[in-house]
Amino acid sequence: MKPKNILIVDDEKNQRDILQLILSGERDDHGQPLYDIKLASSGQEAMRLFKLNRFDLVLTDLKMHGMNGIELLNELSVMDSSVPVILMTAHGSIDTVKEALRSGAFDYLEKPLDRTQLLDTIARAVAKMRAVDEEIVGVSDAMERVKKMIVKVAGSSSTVLIRGESGTGKERIARAVHK
Repeated sequence: MKPKNILIVDDEKNQRDILQLILSGERDDHGQPLYDIKLASSGQEAMRLFKLNRFDLVLTDLKMHGMNGIELLNELSVMDSSVPVILMTAHGSIDTVKEALRSGAFDYLEKPLDRTQLLDTIARAVAKMRAVDEEIVGVSDAMERVKKMIVKVAGSSSTVLIRGESGTGKERIARAVHK
């Protein structure tokens, strides 16, 4: 199975390096890497990389110089709202958690990060992507965006209307959302 592409965004080099070390060490049963990691030191650099690469997941710090994590989440959502974003911060509060989730974050982690919780959260996002991949067959860019959007919407309490002609697979999307 192809490694999932993850973009790590943090203005602290040590944090980026630690996250890269943890994630790049994760392997499947055949010894193949689970994740292909790219690093960005700012929101602006993340946006540049996001325009040039396809990412399956973004892991970003909330408090950064220049563009903060919520602003980055909002900008990335404009570019491709289907990519799950996990926010991290050492300065967490109930209000920031609510704002992150309302803005469309997949999840929210507090620093110092617990390695197990980090890996479990990423694994949950990836597992949802894999479940959707198994339910819905398609390899086009448009279909990949639909699959990622399903993963993002499945974690919310939002009501979703699925429209399409008879026989196009609407029920498969509904099934994938409920898995």
